[in-house]
Amino acid sequence: MTCPPDAPSRFVGLDIHKHYLVAVGVDAAQQHLFGPQRVAYADLSTWIASHLSKDDAVVLEVTTNAFQIHDELQPHVRSVTLVQLS
Repeated sequence: MTCPPDAPSRFVGLDIHKHYLVAVGVDAAQQHLFGPQRVAYADLSTWIASHLSKDDAVVLEVTTNAFQIHDELQPHVRSVTLVQLS
């Protein structure tokens, strides 16, 4: 499967918890890249720098601290999508 030139080439899902998140990533062919990986918020900046890129589309659930995480991720990735689960 090839992606259009403007499409992200990697996809990252984040499960947000009170003191940490769990991340998993796949490429456009749905091949596993990393995770599930637990990341403490104290380590989030370092993790973003070493695991994410402008090729990534990130999805996370709307929770209490989702917008803070969104703001930390946004400058480093192609897109951040917040999802409200019901």
